[in-house]
Amino acid sequence: MARPAVWLRIAAAVGGGFGLTSLAVGVLAGLLARWGLPGAEAVVAAAMAGFLIYLAVLLWGLACQSIWRLSGWLALWAAALACAWRWAF
Repeated sequence: MARPAVWLRIAAAVGGGFGLTSLAVGVLAGLLARWGLPGAEAVVAAAMAGFLIYLAVLLWGLACQSIWRLSGWLALWAAALACAWRWAF
């Protein structure tokens, strides 16, 4: 049976990774549209990139040794993407 800390890291990696990926896809779609790609194509391209982003965040999150380090980095990246969201739109 796995320790509770492992389950917390898994939950944070899955849930936090999904939230972070959602922000990243939104920002990427906004930036691609701002840079001249038509709106529908920007959304599709960002959504396809979201699969790779989520995979990278999930694998990185599962490789972290500490729940505190994982949570800190997820919060830092979420704050950075939230600032970029404001600029992208």
